[in-house]
Amino acid sequence: MEEEKALVDRVLIELSQIIESEPNLNEFAIIPVMNNEKNTSPLVYENNSIGLEMWAVKYIIIHTKVYLMKMRNLIKKNLSDSEVQKVKRSLLGAVLVQPEVTTYWNMRKELLERGYLSANSELYFTKLVLSYKNKCNEAFTQRRWIFKKAMEDNTLLVANAFLNYEHSHLLLNNELKVAEMTSLTTKNNYHAWAHRIWSLQNIKGLSKQSFSVILASQYESSYDWLFGNVSEHSAFQYRQKLMTFLIKNREKMNNFFVTYEQFTVDHLKLNNDLNSLFINNKKNNFEDFKCLFSLLIYELFHTVKELNKSYPGHESIWYHRRFLIKTLFDEIFNFKSKNRLRINDTNLSKSECLISRDLNELLCMDNIIINFKLFKPEFRDAESIMCFNKIVKDETELIKTSQSLKYDPVQRYLADKYEKWLMCVLQVDLLEE
Repeated sequence: MEEEKALVDRVLIELSQIIESEPNLNEFAIIPVMNNEKNTSPLVYENNSIGLEMWAVKYIIIHTKVYLMKMRNLIKKNLSDSEVQKVKRSLLGAVLVQPEVTTYWNMRKELLERGYLSANSELYFTKLVLSYKNKCNEAFTQRRWIFKKAMEDNTLLVANAFLNYEHSHLLLNNELKVAEMTSLTTKNNYHAWAHRIWSLQNIKGLSKQSFSVILASQYESSYDWLFGNVSEHSAFQYRQKLMTFLIKNREKMNNFFVTYEQFTVDHLKLNNDLNSLFINNKKNNFEDFKCLFSLLIYELFHTVKELNKSYPGHESIWYHRRFLIKTLFDEIFNFKSKNRLRINDTNLSKSECLISRDLNELLCMDNIIINFKLFKPEFRDAESIMCFNKIVKDETELIKTSQSLKYDPVQRYLADKYEKWLMCVLQVDLLEE
């Protein structure tokens, strides 16, 4: 027992020395060596990577747990320097081999609060943990906790205070890079994609111009990611969220939307530009609507079309298509009805009203009878009918093509499901050939 304890102490001291002295560590891993045949240290350090032989893991788990449970409440009191160092070493080893134990992370928070650990070193350590456990939610949670602290104090991560926007820019870029690293290492990593979204939602102090540049870069890189990881539902969700961020920051996006708007005009075969599609194009929300409308059309008839052509039979593509077509119809409906429609039945939501009628009729009719007061349509009638019919025609062609025998049964099955969803949920009558 004493030999095992002495072994653990030596390993933890060596491990902490390597991590503290080497600022460029890339990876930590458990090496599948089950027995101590060479009677040497279980640590392997080379090429900026650390490995721990598996036979030593059980000893670290046992001895660090006993010691840390004893010190759990004592760390809230004044500790001697030697006790602080031992607690830090024990937590370092315990978290590396058992990163899912929340108690150990909470104890590290205590050390951070009391100044025994620095925020910089903790971010570095969590990145090392995530190199081994790419889906460790506790490590991401720890980074978010530090992220919030850093938003309140821009000197937390640096010796000298940055300008506020520079500090925020550095912080956000670090989180996006860590999330990208874990996404690349482990596919379908929901925690990594969720962390990206959380970071974008919670960043403060960043200039709108800088934030817009980051959003544009993320949106464009996500396009390439989808073609290399077509089955990642979380990546599609991330791209959907980015659309929302882009619209909120539209005023600082300069010419970002020009390509998407031109594609929309060409695809829908409009005579002039998108302004000609709407009568009341002076409304405050028109520019937001126009930009989102263009993004959705481009995503639906370019991005998803190319994905479907290159990777037939992937359910994630079809679910993304559902999101796009539903959002597209919702936005058209909401833009037309905003400040003009009143729902008499408070128990009936707008989305329920939307799917309760034939959408083609809804876009083209002169008035709505069920639960709505009369309103003047804000689409030009001819353009409205043409726009909607063009979208439905393209969807019909896609479904019929995907149902043909040249595709495998999975693609045909997914096309059948999509067709039923359009007809039964959105109440869309697909055009007959």
